[in-house]
Amino acid sequence: MMRDVLDSVTGQPGVRVAAIFSCDGLPLCILEADAATGAWLDITSCAGPVDAVDRDRVDASSIVAFAASWIDDLARTSGGVGWEFEKRFSMVASEGSLVVQLGPGANVLAVLEPEVDPSSVNLPLEVAVERLQRLLREMGRSDNVQPPAPLAGGQQESKGAAESAASESVSGTVPLHELMNDSVSEPGAASDVSAASAASDATNRSTGDH
Repeated sequence: MMRDVLDSVTGQPGVRVAAIFSCDGLPLCILEADAATGAWLDITSCAGPVDAVDRDRVDASSIVAFAASWIDDLARTSGGVGWEFEKRFSMVASEGSLVVQLGPGANVLAVLEPEVDPSSVNLPLEVAVERLQRLLREMGRSDNVQPPAPLAGGQQESKGAAESAASESVSGTVPLHELMNDSVSEPGAASDVSAASAASDATNRSTGDH
């Protein structure tokens, strides 16, 4: 996946190493061109010091560590004098050139042959950073999975039901649990009480007339 991000850089002639590293210097992907076959080898986990018998190899891990330290020093220096921090840096040496393109969350670099112009990889590095940014966004979306819609709707419905029940209790509606706790009157009890009440009213009226 990270290897595909560097396709625009590794497709350029004269590129010896292409790498992606985090802002704190952690190598995420290091690709090195095989001098014999021209194939690109992923040496992210096996990059190490160059042996004395293999002087043509580039110490990719040291290059990545140097680039991270270099960017950190430049950021502190430019911030101290109020300069705007650039997004691309080039360093030309007798053994080749180092070009670093800054990106959101991670950076891309390329090590070039001595005769290659560093500006020739400006556009490929920008393309690689755009691909890297898209990849990081996709990875972020897959990690932050949103809860399903029915769950949110269910919570709203439960909340609405609770509010409805509260409003009904305020308006005088008897809750169901109170109805279940009340004793049930026997048949005819209510009519007997009504008849007794009517007889009492009649007696009071007759007493008042005399």
